Amino acid sequence: MRLPNTAHTSRPWRIHELTRDFRLEDVWELPGRGGPDDFSRLVELIASMDPSKGSSRAARALWAIRWKLGELLGWDDPDAGLGSRVPTLRDRLPVDLRDAPPGPEFDSLPFTPLYLTESEFAAEIANRTMHGVMHIGRVPDGSGGYRAQMAVLVKPNGLFGAAYMAAIRPFRHLIVYPAVMRDRRDLWERARSDTSARLARRGTAEAPDAEAVVEEGLTGQRHRVWSATRPAPFVYIQRVRPQECAASTMLGHPRFLEFFEAAFIECWRDRFGQLDASLGPDRRLTVAAVNVRYLAPVRADDELRIEVVLGRITERSIQVHYDAFVEDARVAEGGSRYVCLDAESGHPASLPDAIASH
Repeated sequence: MRLPNTAHTSRPWRIHELTRDFRLEDVWELPGRGGPDDFSRLVELIASMDPSKGSSRAARALWAIRWKLGELLGWDDPDAGLGSRVPTLRDRLPVDLRDAPPGPEFDSLPFTPLYLTESEFAAEIANRTMHGVMHIGRVPDGSGGYRAQMAVLVKPNGLFGAAYMAAIRPFRHLIVYPAVMRDRRDLWERARSDTSARLARRGTAEAPDAEAVVEEGLTGQRHRVWSATRPAPFVYIQRVRPQECAASTMLGHPRFLEFFEAAFIECWRDRFGQLDASLGPDRRLTVAAVNVRYLAPVRADDELRIEVVLGRITERSIQVHYDAFVEDARVAEGGSRYVCLDAESGHPASLPDAIASH
């Protein structure tokens, strides 16, 4: 259900201080209710969805047209995105948000997470038409629980961007967003149904409360979304050398990223063969987004074990998740999204069929 703009502007969201030069396009209420600890689970579920493969045939057709136009006209080329045509909003984040984990990576949509708190999540996107922000907020529902709402904020790219946003507005309002909301509602309802059935099989006489349903149901639903095509982790082991540590004798951020990339390349070799040979001479992979959350220090001579999981593989991108361990202690977790580019033009390209269908 669409909400008035005041449903967003009247609340003390952190996003306001970052988007003063953006306009609020619209606000939507998200389906479902939950408890105070369910917001991050809902965000992960949203990030895992692929609306271009949703239940609405009309919405799927519009997504296909948009991606094809972007490919033909270069709307989504790397030089039109974050850090190229426009600076990322992460540069505007206050210290507390910049130092915190930004939230989950998106499996399919080209959004980059900005920040995640107990009541807000924001992610940004940029192309040749606009710089946009999706904001998810948690709102009390008046009965002790919470609901969520989504706001879309945009900064069109000149007259062309403004005309583009005006042209797609009726399609977004009448077809795309209603289809997305229906699919999210269906996931929510399936989660509720699955949880009720599990509790019944356990012999629980009492009806589950809303918070328990959401907590267990959404967790299970999200697990199924991820695990349906998730292979077993690939394990990469690296001994940390003294020269790879900072003056503090601890492994620093740049080296961690190098280790993660080395682990990804070996994982790729194990799954598909040598990187250049499996992509072919006309394609290259490049990192579109990366984040790392550090949980414990890693020191010289530690044996670092990195478990790599190739998550969702779309036509043009690959989502990768990393868990790093020293002995049995998890010391870091991270995620990256690689996109496939044409080696000559630098434009987005499709992955080889043998990889995209993996």
